[in-house]
Amino acid sequence: MQGNTKPQGIRHDITKRNPDQVAAHKIVTSPQFKFFLGYGGSGGGKSFFWMDVIVERAMIAPNSRHAIFRLTRNSCEKTLFDKTLHEVLDKAWPGIKDQPGFNISQSTMTVDLPNGSKLFFDGLDENRMTKVLGDEFNTIWINECNEDGLSYQQVSTLLSRLRAKNETVTGRVLKNKMFFDCNPRFYSDWEYKAFIQKVNPEDGDALHNSDQWVAFKMNAEANQANLHDDYIESLMAGSAASRRRYVTGEWTDENNNALFNEGMFRDARIPKPREVQTPKQTRAHLDEQGILLNRATVSVDPAVTADPKSDLSGITVQALGEDGHVYVLADYSLRGTPDQVCAVVTEAYKAWGASRVIMEKNQGGLWLESTMRSHFPHVPLKFVSATATTGGKASRAEPVSAAYERGVVHHVGTLKELEAQMCDFGSPASRRKSPDRMDALVWGVTELLDLGHEKKMPAGMWTVRAPSLW
Repeated sequence: MQGNTKPQGIRHDITKRNPDQVAAHKIVTSPQFKFFLGYGGSGGGKSFFWMDVIVERAMIAPNSRHAIFRLTRNSCEKTLFDKTLHEVLDKAWPGIKDQPGFNISQSTMTVDLPNGSKLFFDGLDENRMTKVLGDEFNTIWINECNEDGLSYQQVSTLLSRLRAKNETVTGRVLKNKMFFDCNPRFYSDWEYKAFIQKVNPEDGDALHNSDQWVAFKMNAEANQANLHDDYIESLMAGSAASRRRYVTGEWTDENNNALFNEGMFRDARIPKPREVQTPKQTRAHLDEQGILLNRATVSVDPAVTADPKSDLSGITVQALGEDGHVYVLADYSLRGTPDQVCAVVTEAYKAWGASRVIMEKNQGGLWLESTMRSHFPHVPLKFVSATATTGGKASRAEPVSAAYERGVVHHVGTLKELEAQMCDFGSPASRRKSPDRMDALVWGVTELLDLGHEKKMPAGMWTVRAPSLW
């Protein structure tokens, strides 16, 4: 085992850090934060920065352990272990490879540092995640943390491994930290929800210890000295979406043709603390913020069958506030038998103190109506139908989308599956499945805001209709 002092002959060269890296280092070394996201366009020096910081942490804390992950072991090896690691060691830690005790193992993808600290490189596929569960680290870095196939579930698993305890050369306990980096993609990605919105990406509740999560931007402009002269210019030749991701380094909507987008939910959302769970608690939470609900409805888009492969029966709860805004409270959508669906609808009706149940009278609505009338005869029902007047799903959703754009519809907490389906509606992939959750919501909001113009016009008022040829 190596001694507890920094080996002689090792110099950390920080003179080549770009301005963004200098600013980021001040944030990363602050004791205030535990979770860090470095994001921005391509070529900003994010990978070099995080590798350098990890070696720095390893060198100030003898015998400490630090893990470096990417989605697959192969990508981790090719980009980080074989390339970035050596760039950092050669440029920022000259002479470290010549020190006694230093060793790089290609077969195990590990690095032994002269002071006994160790770096581990690996992928995050299912088999390797199982192996990680038996280990513990002082630092964990996930490179390209928003790759397809890398979810918050894997991040949650790794959080439990951040529990090694080591002292620095000054005798202080090294604070364990977790690092991430990415070129931003979509507002729906987990890192945007966690670091920017400060909500738990899994359940939409407020993020635990959200003040420990911090994000900072690192773009290519600040790293120009380390790039080819025409690198940024070559990126400008990409599409608008590509430039937004790789040049300006900003998140965007996943489906540019969507009627609904993540920004609509984000900008008007009413955050809901983790401890607020029941309808009674939710109402009390809204009351405390001066949001008084007048009328709640349960809306249902019934599935045609209860087959395991059929669509869900969409079930949402929404309420009209005294301010004239709609507050979307819950999504109880499920796949079930008529009895199961009706039981959920009735329980939601009672729990939220709803005034009525809005149900689409499609083929599925026929068998639901029969069940509701038989087992829950006192629940007031209103049936709505998709007709030439109400239009198809997109036509019905357009005025609701406009209400979201005006900021008069608010989601209470994050309704993950509902919001994902709404954002996806209109994309090629969405055409293969019914937007059951969204359809239920559309009926509910349409009813509360009278977007179907069912209320009678006051005396002296009339409706002007455009000629049919328009």
